[in-house]
Amino acid sequence: MSGRNNNLTRIGVNNLLKLTSCGPNSENIANIILGGDFYHSSGLDVFHLGDSINWNYKHRNSANTYQLYLHSLNLISFLCNGYEVSKNKKYLTKAKDILVQWIAFNNSKRKKSNYVWCDHSVSSRAINIIYFYNLSAGVIEFEELNIPHLLENHANFLEKDSNYRKNNHGIMSDRALAALAVSMKKNPRSKSWIKKSIRRLKEAYSRDFSNKGVHLENSPDYHRIVHGKLFLQTEDFLNKHGYSLGKDIKNKIKLGTEYYKYILKPDLSLPLIGDTSLGTMKKIDKVFDSFCDKEAGIGILQWKSNENIFDSTWISFICGYGNKTHKHLDDLSFTLYYKSDDIFVDSGKYNYDRKDPIRKYMLSPLAHNTLTIEGDSYKIETDRADHRKIGIANFTSNDKYDFIKGINYSYENSRLERSLLFIKPSLLIILDKFEGANEKKYLQNFNLSPQVKIIDHNGNKITLKSKNSQIQIEQLAGFQKLSKYYGEKEKNRAIISEKFSRIINTKQLEFSKQSKKGIFLTVIRMGDKTVSERKEKIQFNENTNILTVANEALNIKIKV
Repeated sequence: MSGRNNNLTRIGVNNLLKLTSCGPNSENIANIILGGDFYHSSGLDVFHLGDSINWNYKHRNSANTYQLYLHSLNLISFLCNGYEVSKNKKYLTKAKDILVQWIAFNNSKRKKSNYVWCDHSVSSRAINIIYFYNLSAGVIEFEELNIPHLLENHANFLEKDSNYRKNNHGIMSDRALAALAVSMKKNPRSKSWIKKSIRRLKEAYSRDFSNKGVHLENSPDYHRIVHGKLFLQTEDFLNKHGYSLGKDIKNKIKLGTEYYKYILKPDLSLPLIGDTSLGTMKKIDKVFDSFCDKEAGIGILQWKSNENIFDSTWISFICGYGNKTHKHLDDLSFTLYYKSDDIFVDSGKYNYDRKDPIRKYMLSPLAHNTLTIEGDSYKIETDRADHRKIGIANFTSNDKYDFIKGINYSYENSRLERSLLFIKPSLLIILDKFEGANEKKYLQNFNLSPQVKIIDHNGNKITLKSKNSQIQIEQLAGFQKLSKYYGEKEKNRAIISEKFSRIINTKQLEFSKQSKKGIFLTVIRMGDKTVSERKEKIQFNENTNILTVANEALNIKIKV
């Protein structure tokens, strides 16, 4: 190449940042795009764009999300993957055509959405254009695009503090700014860009991760994205070009790697906590020590089966937060995995449209296994939780049991507390305490996995059946009413979302009490023999706040 494009530094393809990876399906995906269709991931819709792209396209579901991904130009990255594996120039020619159309749209006076120039789309687009340039230089002609000028505009946008957000989007911005600085070493602003990107990345890791290495955006999926896809990949990219985030941040990143060993269920799948979609991870050496991070508001109670690791017991508990981003109103909620099956699950994210009634439900307390108040809710007010109002108050773990307690005093004129006592391997006791200035209806909600069936209801006992075992719920302190919900999408109740914009019907159990003050004392027995044969003596003394559990093998007394 000659002329303007020579202002860019060529980078070997193995030393680039890339948003999509080459694989056995790369050419198939590239052919989908070659045919005029939109493709972003297996979890999103494929739809026809045509040869002339409507850059203001509004998808019928989650229009903003599709606008964002359209203007991110990941289409170009997939086409570059196709060229890498096939060396067929038709994919680069199509990528150029898409970029030509986007530049023309950007330069036009047509009304544009906010997603044309926003931190996420600009960051992704810059990386994708750099990828295109490095594959195409010397293969096809594209001088007329003036890519150096285009990328400089992207760098100037990302450098501005007014365009920077202190969350995962800011990390995306700095990753892209570092890539732009490396690609434009001859630009007089290059040193400033790389210096600023590294400084802000260091600040971001200290800001967005707890001291135990947990990402503070309230989602195992975002821990995987930000820790793995953003920080690990960015550090690797910086190392290849003579830079680094430094020893301190690299050590902290190692802590983030350790967290996977706790948060993954025994089958190495991600729990649907917060804005998480169904997914699994490989090559993780799962550990079964219990875990608590008060700063992140997460506890993991677990027991390992030595006969079959998938038959282990795993329980999550959410109470508190370090960041409002992706936070659900899920405080005091838990999930349960037992004998290879999910028993109680969280809602998932569905989408990011705050106005969508389904999204509103997914964020609400009613979509989680928690203690709440009928017709009431609470607000997440600050980026750092006031642990006097919401947070984990106590945690104990030993070889016989795990105990964790959380408080939620954020409801107006009401105080809610929940304690979980997990007696290993198959007994979970839930003590819920509630108190308010006025009489209200307090609800204890159980969100069943879609595979779990309700097979019996006898007085204060409910029997559930999963694929591999039975589960019994027994209410020892009574309740006034049990309501059952069965996948009511029209009413936005008893639904979960394992994949983006997809709904699955499930079942919910809702126990209620109308009172100013009271408790739920709930026993969850796991396993066919456990359900029929276990004979624990379980009592709670409301005067002393002592919970007692006794049988032939143990005698536990805990102040709650």
